Amino acid sequence: MSTPPSITPDDLRQVRFAQTRKGYDTEAVDRALDTVADSLEAILAERQQLLDRLRGSDAAVERYKALEQQLGQTLAMAERRAAQLTSDAQAEAERIISEAQAQAAAASTAPRADNATVELLGEMRAIRTLLQAALQPGGPLAPRPPSSP
Repeated sequence: MSTPPSITPDDLRQVRFAQTRKGYDTEAVDRALDTVADSLEAILAERQQLLDRLRGSDAAVERYKALEQQLGQTLAMAERRAAQLTSDAQAEAERIISEAQAQAAAASTAPRADNATVELLGEMRAIRTLLQAALQPGGPLAPRPPSSP
C-alpha cells in the first residue's frame, strides 16, 4: 500500500497566500482550500475504512482455509473408515456363507432331517442369498471407489 500524502487536511486549512493588488480573492481561495481539505479528509477516512475491511477479509480467508483443510482431513478419515467397515462386513459375510454352506452340506448328508433342520436350512439359504445380493456390485455392502477431493 502507498503511504498517505504528506499534506494533511489541516495543512490545507492553514495555507494563507500573500495579498497583492492584482491577486486572487482571498475568501474564494480560502473556501477552495477548505473544500479540498474536506475532500482529502473524506478520502483518507474512506481509505482507512477500506484498509480495516481488507484486514478483516484477510482474517476470514485464513479461517476458511483452515476449515477447508480440517474438512478435507475429516473426509479422508471417513473414507478410510468406510472402506475398512466395508472390508470387515465383506469378510464377515463370507464367513457366514462358509458356515452356512458347511452346515448345509452336513445336513444334506444326515440320514434323516426333522422339521426344525429343514426350516433351519431354508433360513440359512435365505440368509446366504441376501448376503450375496448385498455384496454384489452396487449392493449396500459393496466397496465404493473413493471420491475425488
